[in-house]
Amino acid sequence: MLTVPPLPTSIVPSALTDPRIADAIMILLSSLSARSRPVYIRYWTWWSVWARSRSIPILAARPRDVVLYIEELRKEGYKRASYGVVLTVIRSVYRALVVNGLIDANPAIQVRPAGRATTQWTPVLSEAQIRAIVRVTKGWRTALFHGQLRPHFYGARDCLTILLLLGLGLRVSEIVAIRIEDLTTTVDGRPALKVLAKGGKPGAVSIPTWLQTHIQWWRSAFDLQSGPLLPRYPKAGAPMTKDMARAAIKRAAEEAGVPKELATPHAIRRAYVTITGQRGVSLEDRQHAVLHSRSSTTAKYDKAIKGLGKPPGDVLEDLVK
Repeated sequence: MLTVPPLPTSIVPSALTDPRIADAIMILLSSLSARSRPVYIRYWTWWSVWARSRSIPILAARPRDVVLYIEELRKEGYKRASYGVVLTVIRSVYRALVVNGLIDANPAIQVRPAGRATTQWTPVLSEAQIRAIVRVTKGWRTALFHGQLRPHFYGARDCLTILLLLGLGLRVSEIVAIRIEDLTTTVDGRPALKVLAKGGKPGAVSIPTWLQTHIQWWRSAFDLQSGPLLPRYPKAGAPMTKDMARAAIKRAAEEAGVPKELATPHAIRRAYVTITGQRGVSLEDRQHAVLHSRSSTTAKYDKAIKGLGKPPGDVLEDLVK
């Protein structure tokens, strides 16, 4: 049974929940037990008033705002178990707001309770932010040369790098290491990629149809027949570096108006897992696609290719249109 400890005197609530989100909260409360509902009401009101007192819009709260709030609870003397329940409430309500279309991303989803002021949160990009980044990077693919619009090698390479990160959900080290010889097909003719995953384990992932189209355009535009898929420079035998990929992401985020803390390859990887999950891709398919170290033991290489399911990245096609 959940219990509600006394509220810290410095942040006793004095107003009810924001009326714009009342419907979403009522739907959430209807799924809870009678004993849990008062806990959710009280703790959400508590967070709501705290945020307003600091001029933080409820529907525009950031992960760092939630971290700061939880840290204040800790300083007030709350034990981890108590402010852990508070965080669960905040996370659950924001999840309901995402489902109801009031916000794009849950600011509390990556926040974890900790016993010190350095509570960490892991950045994740929203759908709107992904769309903005893709829109920017697509403009890099061509440039004016002597009055004519032609493919631009470095811009097109950096654009494809970001599309690969988004469409496959792989680690940046795995993306920059892709060789054209790694591109293959499954037994039923679908595009796939052989990958040497973290820890040196061989694996394979499906390539979404929309991403395969971008790969083919890139290879055709610059006549890439073998070697690195993402060369360091034209005709180079060496691949681009991880730092080059990170720089491309930072540039794209800056031009798209996305916060710099979200401009990381791993933020895109987390967005892939989050958004594909929200769009109905099973956890098992997502686990296989991102080659998590704790997924099932990798099968023999040829069986991995034969056993590939529909690429989860297919559901992200509208984000790059």
